[in-house]
Amino acid sequence: MNADLTFLLEPDCTLDILEAVLATARRGGLHLGALRVHNKERNNAVHLRVRVGDPHLLDLFELRLNNIIGVHELCRVTVE
Repeated sequence: MNADLTFLLEPDCTLDILEAVLATARRGGLHLGALRVHNKERNNAVHLRVRVGDPHLLDLFELRLNNIIGVHELCRVTVE
């Protein structure tokens, strides 16, 4: 299953937050398909495409993302 996730990162520490997000994905068994970062007015917008075999791992990843300081407005679109 593929899923597209979008979220905002605080601009002051974007690389540190992004490193935490990618490490969480790796430890959670998700595979990175694509990553894009766009500058917005006050935050950096991230589009992340991941592949996962078990949908429960994706749910767990989202819960963990919500606990990372600096990640805002998380939204998921599932692409089969």
